Amino acid sequence: MTPPPEAALQLARSLATLRPSAPPPKLHLLTPDGASWLLHSPGWWPATPAQLDELWRARPPQPTLGTVMGRAVAFPRRTAAYGEDYAYTGQTQRAAPLAAAPPLAAEACAALASLPPLAGHAAALLNWYDAAAGEYMGAHADDERALRRGEPIVSLSWADGGHFRRFRLTPRKEGGGGLAPALPGGGGRAGVAAVRNGCLLVMGGTTQRTHKHELMKPTKAPGEGVGRRVNLSLRCFAGRAGKRGREEGGEAEGREEVKGGEEGERRAATP
Repeated sequence: MTPPPEAALQLARSLATLRPSAPPPKLHLLTPDGASWLLHSPGWWPATPAQLDELWRARPPQPTLGTVMGRAVAFPRRTAAYGEDYAYTGQTQRAAPLAAAPPLAAEACAALASLPPLAGHAAALLNWYDAAAGEYMGAHADDERALRRGEPIVSLSWADGGHFRRFRLTPRKEGGGGLAPALPGGGGRAGVAAVRNGCLLVMGGTTQRTHKHELMKPTKAPGEGVGRRVNLSLRCFAGRAGKRGREEGGEAEGREEVKGGEEGERRAATP
């Protein structure tokens, strides 16, 4: 049996220390050699109703526009960057200072970045999803040319009480032996997890090379079809050369799948 990677165990211990009253993060190995892995903790840092209202008031009034296959598309969600500009799909998301993020998001960013395994994670992205409007994020893998290779990508969800969305990991054909384990709340479906208020997901190791991830389109199922969700993702970008790479590089890596006319999106933005 493959031993768990030490980097994942260290991060899991740090996260458990940061939120001692929360469920400790559980480690899921995504490849037989353990090089790709996922940490998951439901209810790790939930928002109060007042905090969620405050987060929702910061929602941009219009969706971000990008360019896909030579045409302008509106992404099916609202997005804002904090801490570092973020270029993808023919546009650059200009970042506000981290201190300008909604208070709960700013607090979570500071707390997470204070952990030694997450040192340097100073780029935050907020995504707002209105289930009633059908908002989602298609399958993609983050473009590691823009990131410090192998660094964990942290995803923290806040949502209305009782509301959930489905997060899915899918092995990449070119990834070489990726696994899709059963995850909590996924109804036994491989690689699917229900993300609710306070849910923490961390993708680490070689996950971006072996798997795609997505926030699935909402169904009309009770609890999923109506509700608000805000996702905070925190990542560690490479230096200045990395910034140029993500502005000048191609769009093959990290592009959302195009199905039935949906947008394809070069994206390093965890759902």
